[in-house]
Amino acid sequence: MSNVSNLLTDTTNTTNTTNTTTTKRTPRTPARKKAKELAKYLRGERPDYLYMKELFRHLRDELEIKVPRQPQKLPYVPTEEEIQGYYRVVWDSENLQDAILIKLLLVTGVRVGELVKI
Repeated sequence: MSNVSNLLTDTTNTTNTTNTTTTKRTPRTPARKKAKELAKYLRGERPDYLYMKELFRHLRDELEIKVPRQPQKLPYVPTEEEIQGYYRVVWDSENLQDAILIKLLLVTGVRVGELVKI
């Protein structure tokens, strides 16, 4: 497994002079080429998706790579006036079929997809 860790680490050359420290990175291997090299080492183990997911989770921890998280967006909540407007339109509707569907949505809180399947 040490060969795999050698494949995944960037080699760095550090030189210390009297007052400055410079770090020179070697260029990265293209991702496709690195994937082929990793596949060569892992093919004998016949890994499945869950194994690879776990492997790369541990690899991110070892290399201290942080996964950027997208902030979750809150759903839109209608105002009281909008809700009252919906109710007025629904209760005054002359199309009985549409009125029943919308009343069911508003009163029960069922999802649209679930209501359509009924």
